[in-house]
Formats: sequence, structure tokens, C-alpha cells
Amino acid sequence: MSPVGESIDEWSTLFTAMVLQALPFLVLGVLLSAVVAVLVPMRVWHRLLQRRTVVAVPMATACGVLVPGCECTTVPIAGRLTERGVPFAAAMSFALASPALNPIVLLATAAAFAGQPQMVVARFAASFLAVVIVGSYLAAAGVRPVPKSGHHHHDHPGGTAAQLIAAARHDFTHTAGLVVAGAAIAATIRVALPDDLLSRLGDHGVLAVLTMAFFAIVMALCSESDAFIAASFVTFSPVAVLTFMVVGPLVDLRLLLMYRATFGTRAAFAIGGLALAGALAAAVSIGSVLL
Repeated sequence: MSPVGESIDEWSTLFTAMVLQALPFLVLGVLLSAVVAVLVPMRVWHRLLQRRTVVAVPMATACGVLVPGCECTTVPIAGRLTERGVPFAAAMSFALASPALNPIVLLATAAAFAGQPQMVVARFAASFLAVVIVGSYLAAAGVRPVPKSGHHHHDHPGGTAAQLIAAARHDFTHTAGLVVAGAAIAATIRVALPDDLLSRLGDHGVLAVLTMAFFAIVMALCSESDAFIAASFVTFSPVAVLTFMVVGPLVDLRLLLMYRATFGTRAAFAIGGLALAGALAAAVSIGSVLL
């Protein structure tokens, strides 16, 4: 077989494996996210999060651990909560934590890194720390942008069943394409870049971390599938791989657009920059201890 044929063969194998591994977790995450979005009334979140800020930020982060949600759901919910008097820091802590820390994400991470429970623990600890850092800074700085009014993604007409189907269909079509695109980009990087270049990048601590952070921002993956893409970067250090999984759910191109649509351009850059700094600090510090 020619070198080109071998490369195409390798690309197809990597791409197919990543998509097929991620798909069951993506479907499960979408279904649970739709159930939460449709069946849990807004007043429940308001009661949980309308507390003193010092309590609300960790409480909101803990709620995110228990509640599966995609960015399509959580960022608009954060805007609506803010409009109803919930502290912005608490609302954003929930919006950041739910896609990053929910059980489906941790289950997918365990499947992608089979036999490496320390990676699951490190992802949980680093993501939790990053969200608390961001929420605490927003509270301390008194950041309170006025949310833009707009139609919520999951406000569909019809009965409960129709709303669930519509919400799940919306989230699946929105995220499935991102999974396919992310897998294609990851497979292309693995095949197109020389192995020695990837090895050199992976061996260089600071550059490896920054490279994986950049990949996470550009690929804009669904958090239920990003662990399978991260696991494919075998030449990068564990800390760099962890950085990829911590940065992506907190700040990527898709999230920046959603922050801008919900809170405005200035707030989007503030949230994005702070989330990136918090994610890098948490991933490096936790990864250096646990990995």
C-alpha cells in the first residue's frame, strides 16, 4: 500500500474509533440534558442558588456535578437566573460546572482512560477548582452584566413529550456535528503532523499544555465526548491531556459566542479570559500532584 493509502487508512481508523466511542455517551448526555431542561422548573434553580455569594458559588458548582447539561441549556439558564435576581457569580458557576463535571462526563472519561482512575479524579478536581476560581473572582470583582433577552433553546410548544423530543433533537444535532468535526481534526493532526513533532511538543511541558489548550478552544467539543479525543493524543504528557479536558468545557469558540449572545461582548471576553486562566491554573496544579 502507498504511503498516501496508509495515511488515509490510519485517518479513517482513528476517526471512526473516536466517533463510535463517543456516540453512546453523547446520546445519554443529550437525553438527560433534555429531561433536566424540560422537567426541572426554573424556580428550583432559583431556590438553590439564591443564597449568600460565599455559599452560592460552591453550591452552584455542586449542582453542576449532579445535573447533566450542555452549553445550549446552561448558558441561557444562567442568563435567566441572573434576570431573576440570582447572583451572577452563582449563575455562571452552575453554567460552567454542569457541562464540565456531570456524571456522564466522568463516566465517559473513565471509559476513555480505562485503567487510569487517577485521570478521572484529576479531571473532577481540576474542573471543580477551576469553576470555583472563576465564580469567586466574578463575585469578588462584582461582575454583573445585564443579560440580553432572547428565546430559550428549549422553550418548545406542545406537551411534555413533544418538548423532550424537540430539546433532545436540538441538542443532538447541535453537538453531533461538533463531535464529528473534532474527531476529524484530531485524526488529521495525528496523521498529518510528523510523530517526532508531536513527541517534541508533548515532551515540552509548557508548550504541550498551551498546545492542548489551543486545541480545546478551537475544536469546541461536547464535554461528553472530549475524553476520547484527548486520549488519542498519546504523545502528550498527562498534564497536557488533562488541560485539554479542563479548558474545553469552560472556554471554547462555541462558548465564547454563547457568552456574547447572552451577556454581551465585554462580558464574554471577561468570562472567557478568566475561565481560560482558571482552567490552566487548576489543570497544571492538580495534574502535577495527581498525574
